[in-house]
Amino acid sequence: MTRQKDLVQYLQLLYEQSNEIIFFLDREGEIVYRNSASYEIMGEDVQHQLDSALCHHCEGLTDENHLVTCEGCYLYSGVSDKVDFQLFMKLQDGTVKPYSANYQTLDYENDIRVLRLNNISNQMKTQQVLHQKMLTKHIMEAQEDERKRISRELHDSIIQNILNILVEVRLFKYLPPEELSEKTEQAEYLLNNLMKSIRNISVELRPSSLDDLGLLSALRSHFKYIGKNYGMAVLFESNIEDTRFDTEIETALYRIIQESVFNAIKYADVDTVDVTLMDRGEYLEVIIEDEGVGFDMHSSPRGSGLGLFGMRERAEAIGANVSIKSVAGKGTKIALILPLKKGGEK
Repeated sequence: MTRQKDLVQYLQLLYEQSNEIIFFLDREGEIVYRNSASYEIMGEDVQHQLDSALCHHCEGLTDENHLVTCEGCYLYSGVSDKVDFQLFMKLQDGTVKPYSANYQTLDYENDIRVLRLNNISNQMKTQQVLHQKMLTKHIMEAQEDERKRISRELHDSIIQNILNILVEVRLFKYLPPEELSEKTEQAEYLLNNLMKSIRNISVELRPSSLDDLGLLSALRSHFKYIGKNYGMAVLFESNIEDTRFDTEIETALYRIIQESVFNAIKYADVDTVDVTLMDRGEYLEVIIEDEGVGFDMHSSPRGSGLGLFGMRERAEAIGANVSIKSVAGKGTKIALILPLKKGGEK
């Protein structure tokens, strides 16, 4: 009996002295009891706060699709099992801070629930710093890889063609008139190849059609280039027609699709890849799918992995959600959902 009394006393001390914020709530989400740690949110005006719903101070929770939302609030969803999530609370001084939350029903007969909150502001700041460092590292690696690729293109294609043209031109002064015409034609052929090489590099860096004509035209030109230079057929379907979107959105979608198709070329071992870009009214849907060799989602990606990382970062930057699903021997599917602003604004 003494041990039980001690336990009750310790639990009372824990409730009163803990830095963890504890709320006991009824079925309506009204506060029944709360500990002193909750004063940073609601102050010490007990009667006023006991008559107030917790949602008056809650700014929303975080789920897989939203950073902050009130959709699916656990206080009113009838959830009886123990759940863990993250939410944002407005403090007495008006600032909003993030909390890790634990919510469960304690008394099923009287429908009493408990909500426990722990401030995670410092942890989130640390995570943001680490994420920024990791992002900077990946960006620098991607930049270096791109510089190496461009350097190889310039050396193997551009410079080689220029040297060949230079040799041909230098020979002009030693040629008899009857051979000059043939060598001139050869020089013209080499110049045409040089222009094509320069144009290809320019398109890969930033296609002018993306700025001038829009996303649909740029993608069609790119897929034509893929078919001609890599022998892969891109089966493309879209209903956006001449619709223009913000430059940031068009660039991000173009790069994500471009990277996905190039990954299929490098790793999927297929002759065709399906790409769809559809306006569904409330959102844009992009799907890139192949029936190639696929890969194990739980193992390290082939290559550097920067391509997949870059796709996720680009999608996040425009508020899109991207999912990557692959099964070894069955292919890969990349799906992107981009919510559109209300009123038809893109």
